[in-house]
Amino acid sequence: MRAERLAAALVALGFALIVAGAVLLMLAAAAVNGGGGAVVVVVGPVPVAVGWGEAGPALLVVAAVLTLIMLLELLLLAGVVGRVVREDTGGE
Repeated sequence: MRAERLAAALVALGFALIVAGAVLLMLAAAAVNGGGGAVVVVVGPVPVAVGWGEAGPALLVVAAVLTLIMLLELLLLAGVVGRVVREDTGGE
């Protein structure tokens, strides 16, 4: 039981460090050259999109298209996995 807690804590710490590193890199890049950027965060069914700087609108379009592609891949994967599970369980 103790090992599982430690493993879960390490995974959570790893995700937190990855997010913190991404935020720091984004802030450093914006501070050094005043560049633009874009972020699309999907919170439940609602996408939140933000773009800034000169290249912000173009980057926002690219980020939105990539987000849609990833969501489409997720839906396709869910359909394939669901079909395989139904076949393995006898088509219930």
